[in-house]
Amino acid sequence: MAFPDTQVAQLLAACKRHCCVCWRWCGSRIHLHHIHPRAEGGPDDIDNAIPVCLDCHAEIESRSNMGRHFSQVELHEHKRRWLEICRDQPETLIRAGRRDVDTGPLEALLSELEYNRVLLMGDDHRNDYATLVVAQFDRALAANAFASLEPERRDRVFTTYKSISETADLIRARMSHPPGGNTYNILSNQIRDRRVALRGQVANAIATLKQALGTEEEAAG
Repeated sequence: MAFPDTQVAQLLAACKRHCCVCWRWCGSRIHLHHIHPRAEGGPDDIDNAIPVCLDCHAEIESRSNMGRHFSQVELHEHKRRWLEICRDQPETLIRAGRRDVDTGPLEALLSELEYNRVLLMGDDHRNDYATLVVAQFDRALAANAFASLEPERRDRVFTTYKSISETADLIRARMSHPPGGNTYNILSNQIRDRRVALRGQVANAIATLKQALGTEEEAAG
């Protein structure tokens, strides 16, 4: 079972495809979260649905022992207030859209991992060893976005990015040596071995983040 399609369309139109918690515009990257969890007997009535972005969905689903978790009462209140704003205060909706144009940190981190997965393709040591990127990891770390992840998932992502950073350092170090030289060849071999191991790590980290963000579950749109 799922929320009725017609009522889903009406709710998405009413919230203007914005997250009811952080007010970020989501477009197709939006979830209809069961306020009363389905696993606990929550119904598929549209009154039990709240539209949220991927990052807020991860926060709501978080089982971390840090801070206060979202309650069902609070989620209903977030939904009520945002739908009221969309209906009665369109100028607030415009300001929210201008303010929150960035993708959430965990969603952006997922995109970065997908890009790193592409960078890890190929085995030509002269053409395929592009430097891996970590900017969104740094952003998520600064925003304390990892606090919403369960420790096992957080550690898996951290370990993957540790390997990504170490491999990126080797790639940068190789740039200072002439191709074909002894040091260049040693570094190339180290990079090759790390890249092979990283492919599996990155794939697992992507799957971990997708589970945390709920992108492998039913999403609206």
